[in-house]
Amino acid sequence: MPQSGGARMDPGSVGDASEASTGHERTVRERYMLRLGYRSLKLRISSMRECADERIKGLPSFDPCLSPGRTGRPEVVVSDDQAPLLQHPPADVAREESGAFVPTGSKPFLGRGSMLSSVFNLSSAALGAGILALPYAVCQSGIVLGLIFLAVAAYVTMFSIQLLVRCRDETRLSTYEDLAVLCFGKRLSVIVDVSIILFCFGTCVAYIVAAYDIVSPIVRDIFPNHPVLFAKPTIMITVVTTIMFPLSLVDKMSSLRFPSFIGVLSICYLVFAVVCDSAYTVVTKGVPPLSPYLIRMHWSCFRSISIIMFAFTCQVNVFSIYTELQRPSIRRIKKIVRRSTLITFSLYVMIGLFGFLRNLDSTQPDILYNYSLLQNPLIGVGQLAMGVTVALAFPFNVYPCRFTIEMSLFADSRPSKSRFNIITAAIVFSALAIAIFVPSLDRVFSLLGSTTSAFVSFVLPALFYRKIFPGPWQRPDRLAATCLLVAGAAVGIIGTAVDVFNIS
Repeated sequence: MPQSGGARMDPGSVGDASEASTGHERTVRERYMLRLGYRSLKLRISSMRECADERIKGLPSFDPCLSPGRTGRPEVVVSDDQAPLLQHPPADVAREESGAFVPTGSKPFLGRGSMLSSVFNLSSAALGAGILALPYAVCQSGIVLGLIFLAVAAYVTMFSIQLLVRCRDETRLSTYEDLAVLCFGKRLSVIVDVSIILFCFGTCVAYIVAAYDIVSPIVRDIFPNHPVLFAKPTIMITVVTTIMFPLSLVDKMSSLRFPSFIGVLSICYLVFAVVCDSAYTVVTKGVPPLSPYLIRMHWSCFRSISIIMFAFTCQVNVFSIYTELQRPSIRRIKKIVRRSTLITFSLYVMIGLFGFLRNLDSTQPDILYNYSLLQNPLIGVGQLAMGVTVALAFPFNVYPCRFTIEMSLFADSRPSKSRFNIITAAIVFSALAIAIFVPSLDRVFSLLGSTTSAFVSFVLPALFYRKIFPGPWQRPDRLAATCLLVAGAAVGIIGTAVDVFNIS
């Protein structure tokens, strides 16, 4: 999903305490869901039944006409381990098994589930390698249309997240997969699973290509006489095998709030560097004539829309962020979404506009290709910061892909470390093999934005909402959801056709 707002789960260590007490070994799905704090209806009923069975063992039969003293049986004293079924669990158990927020009396910086950490998590889910192609998207559509597309995409993203949150509040289901099963049944829900796998896998491909685009200029400037060192296969294989793949194999990951904070700061620095360099260029060379670059009406506009849609994609991470939020409510998540979207939109406008104004028609599909590390140290540091961001973000793109595969094929199986490693290796190295043959970064973002991103981020939320909230189609909320559905499908179909035509 595109980057996740929750930590990846350790399937081998979740729920050990509860299994010891109940004698029931949880399946892969139950372990994953418990670690994230997701408790589906089936899992909640199962847990309540197990707990109820433990509570009633050894209790005397109940006669409403007789008190305990008149029955000749001793009065049952409810001890701690025989507490009412709905009694809140201890704080440490709640933290370990559900991942939910438990007040501790202190408010640390970027505390777990806080508003600030949630804003950074959601911002980091949207901000990523997609920002590198935004100046090229503005170049393809023109300044005016590019800014309009960015504003519309920001608003539509907020609206689609609002639909997902309302569906989650209504059904208490906290995954795309569960909502798909509820709305369409198990057979059609396979389409949703495949879409999520393709989207996350495609994002892994894009991040490998982005890593090459970031590292290759640095290596080329340092070793200009050794082309084999900055060849595409050499750099990609080196980065994947030494950094990305080992990080993807980590069994446990801490909360994403600090990596998210670092990632957002790194991207802020890159935007700052691009804006400063563009301002310096304008001051020294003067403002170029902008009339030819205001509006560009041609089929490439749809590629621009697809790139921008992919850049705003963060919907698949909303559920985990909402689940871990302190005092979760629609009002609080709306504040988080508005602030996160404002941060994302502001950074996108600055890098898209100033990156294009500096390079005009020479704008590359990856903005970093327009700069040299040795000639521009300010941008060079930004390149290094972006490299750190991509390296930290890659494992969080592998996780939802692996998660969906395990839930689809091995949900009722016992956790297996070897299977975990095999699936991870298959995802990472398959993405590497495809990335080597991808011509440019914009093609990956454009195809993802027009296909799986449009479907997962805009079409599915509208379909979920229409199914869960029935009523006349003229009702404003259902009419707005229908417009989102039609617009997302139309842009996806046309954008895919444009990309396929250009590629072939």
